[in-house]
Amino acid sequence: MRLHDFVKGTPDGCRVQQTRRGVCTVLAIAAVGASVSMAPSASPLPAAATIIESVHGTHAGNRTTVILRGDGQLTPANVEETPERPRRLVLDFAGVGASASAATQTAIDSPLAKTVRVAVSSRQPLVTRVVIELVEEATYHIERGADPAHELSVVFERAQTASTVMIAPLDGPASEPEPAISLD
Repeated sequence: MRLHDFVKGTPDGCRVQQTRRGVCTVLAIAAVGASVSMAPSASPLPAAATIIESVHGTHAGNRTTVILRGDGQLTPANVEETPERPRRLVLDFAGVGASASAATQTAIDSPLAKTVRVAVSSRQPLVTRVVIELVEEATYHIERGADPAHELSVVFERAQTASTVMIAPLDGPASEPEPAISLD
């Protein structure tokens, strides 16, 4: 999925969420009571990142979060899953390098994500690839971090189990529908 258009024109409250294996959707998230204006604002956009500075992971409750920190706003040019096993999420960052401390393998050791690898995959044009190994039952979404001008978070959660809804039949005969209301 190409995310170039997603990041260029969306407010900070937007995120990408996996809907089924390999297919992503863009979701706009607004806080209750907050209004989202699509009109251009006077505040400038954060500068684009040129370096991934660090990678770290946290696990709390049923969520694992991998936080990528850059010297500016990190925007993946491509997000996809690899078709082969083990299951891996791949994020490509065009025009972004990796610092020595970020260009390594980071063990996450959570029930949902195992490792994160960061490496320059192309020097001309410059592209840095982040590969996160995840378990089969994990779902994920990508959102701006606590510092949206510098952090990008990949949040992993367990897939929700399907549930069955049972509807009890009506007692007695079904009632007739109400007559149509004329707008004349």
